[in-house]
Amino acid sequence: MNIPIQISIICHEIDIQKYKKEDLLAILLYFNANQDKWEEKKNFKLILKDETLQFEFPFDFNYQFGTKQFFNLLLLQDNKDKEKQELIGSVQFDLFEIMIKDEKVINKPIMNMENKVGTIDIQITELLPKGLTEKVKIVIPPYPPEDQQILNKHYFLKDAQKKVKTLVGLRIKIKAENLDKKDKLGKSDPYLKFFFKKDDWKLMYTTEIIKKDLNPTWKEFVIEGSTDDFKVDIKIMVYDWDKIGSHDLIGEFETRFRDILKKDQKFELIHPKLKQKKKNYQNSGVIIFEYVKKKYEEQIQTVKVRELLPPLVPFTEHASIFDYFHAGFDLKPLICIDFSKVKSDASFHSKIYRDNKTGFDYALNEIIPFLQHFIQDKNFFAYRLPLRDRLITLGEERELPGEKIIEYYHKMISKKEVEPGKILVSPVIKEAISYLDGLKDKNRYCILFILLEKDVEDVDETIQALSQASNYPLSVVFIGIGEHFAHKFDNSESKRECSSFFQLVWDKSYFNDEIHHFIKETTGKEISQEGIPYVSLLSSFGSQILEYMRLFRKD
Repeated sequence: MNIPIQISIICHEIDIQKYKKEDLLAILLYFNANQDKWEEKKNFKLILKDETLQFEFPFDFNYQFGTKQFFNLLLLQDNKDKEKQELIGSVQFDLFEIMIKDEKVINKPIMNMENKVGTIDIQITELLPKGLTEKVKIVIPPYPPEDQQILNKHYFLKDAQKKVKTLVGLRIKIKAENLDKKDKLGKSDPYLKFFFKKDDWKLMYTTEIIKKDLNPTWKEFVIEGSTDDFKVDIKIMVYDWDKIGSHDLIGEFETRFRDILKKDQKFELIHPKLKQKKKNYQNSGVIIFEYVKKKYEEQIQTVKVRELLPPLVPFTEHASIFDYFHAGFDLKPLICIDFSKVKSDASFHSKIYRDNKTGFDYALNEIIPFLQHFIQDKNFFAYRLPLRDRLITLGEERELPGEKIIEYYHKMISKKEVEPGKILVSPVIKEAISYLDGLKDKNRYCILFILLEKDVEDVDETIQALSQASNYPLSVVFIGIGEHFAHKFDNSESKRECSSFFQLVWDKSYFNDEIHHFIKETTGKEISQEGIPYVSLLSSFGSQILEYMRLFRKD
């Protein structure tokens, strides 16, 4: 997938007083990943200004998504004898490093050995298609007002841990005044009983006894309960304590619980028998609530909270893959590695390619660092084959950061143990589909890499799963697949149902003319026999995301 761009290079603050001012040269080198070599892209004479080197030049270029594209700018003291050219400084930059940024600009130092000799600014502008005068912007549709929002369309309910203050009781302090005298010496030894009425009266608390006091103040006490427990009637009974157990009632009263919460409340104690006997009877004392304070405890509760769903990123004509990711699109890769032939000399795990990497090691080290730029949480789902009765995760957890996948991969191949089980691929594809079905955020695209040692054993089920996957934001990539699956898949119906978001990538050990013809017919691409074409693979997934947006998000 090519994106036409203009690269502007601005160089400044280079002191060149010790160089010949008329012989200053800049050479721009480009690293061609397909040929694995540097080649000269541009060279030009430099112009001196105010005793410092300042220049700016733009040039057009095609950025290839998924391809390593490096530039190296060399600033030289020119000489007809190229071997005598003196390096003023140099700087290397990666186009992807700039393209992934929203503003598409970086600032880098120009170095000569370990010394900084200047500064360079690199800015990239995507070139507009014919007919456009300004860069398109992806406009996220506004949400409707809250009262018009719909569950599962605009928001969802989720469980959340929340700290809440819960009423667990009441702290109460009570005093009495002018209690009746019950002792011969003109005193009383009062204590108080506190009752709730639910089905019947229930004793909740009994205070301490205060000796020889008609105006007692009892210690604070706590009545435990929740808010609902305090929506009741209460009764307080005050007694005169007697050491032989025949405690005499001084008086009592009943009221609603809410009444004692009011300030400065006084309640008359009434002795029922005295009230009947005495015509001028008023009361047997007064109860005063000094305070009733609510007692709270902070507790962790699971509650349902309303969370807005991210608005759908819409299809936008002429938007680039980077525009969608900057607008909120997210990527979730899944990787599944086959360890069925770890001990075999014909294994991908045994073959050493360049840099002492195995075939799969090389694939993982190419794929993972690139994709991590598009993953918000930086984690991959990782599984391994063969399967037994269920999917097996590569590590202890289903999700792993990229570097952990490579670490677990090396642990597995170092064991040199053949994994038992079958090479069943359809459950892995269905797992990706199930994950997408369960997502609330629909701005996520999955790419599933299946790295195979042996041929697929559930071919029909896999083709059926691929057909189902074609309706989801999901790309499926097979690396190192066998011929049987290729031939089985090579029929018009399978191609028609699955080929939009489906890729086949072969190692050269599986390569032959017949498979080459199949790849060319199904993908329209020539595949080199020299190793695994990962660059093409990463480029294609960008095109597939754009195709998905066009097919499923276009009004």
